[in-house]
Amino acid sequence: MADIKVKAKLTLLDKMSIISYRAGMVFLTISLLTIALQQLYYPVWYKHGLVWMAFSVLLLAANLHIYDKNIRYILVTSAWLGVWLLSLSFISSGQVITHLSLGALLICCAGVSYKESFCFSLMIVKINPLLFCAFYYGVFFSKTVIAAIFAIVSALITAYMAYKKLRMPLHYDLGDRSKYQH
Repeated sequence: MADIKVKAKLTLLDKMSIISYRAGMVFLTISLLTIALQQLYYPVWYKHGLVWMAFSVLLLAANLHIYDKNIRYILVTSAWLGVWLLSLSFISSGQVITHLSLGALLICCAGVSYKESFCFSLMIVKINPLLFCAFYYGVFFSKTVIAAIFAIVSALITAYMAYKKLRMPLHYDLGDRSKYQH
């Protein structure tokens, strides 16, 4: 997690990890907007947007810099579970697995947003997990306009978070290596 007082020497792998994490935020914004459009115009079939969300969540989870190993485990596991369920949804005919996949992916998104709210000290980012819940409600109960609105608002907050993150020096993301639990 970010600690601006610590300026660790970054290896090439550290830099790639941080850049991939930040790219995941940008792709998450795009995927939320894509799913919002799909909810408005073709709500039953939103798996294509979900593929982009899975890709962005994998970038976020694979490069997650968070000290507490239990929280890191929950977020990474929910990301992988979401990807696995998404792959199952392409060979099944029902929407249940697709909805479960979205839920698992959004758990990781909510956790990352909540984590980043501490890094930026921005209160607006703290509501993003609630927006993800409202978005999921809209998708699950076929309230397409509600889903689209909350996805768009969440995408805007995520875009703001990504913008702020991209402006930060890379070493802010890594923090103090000695605090990470293994």
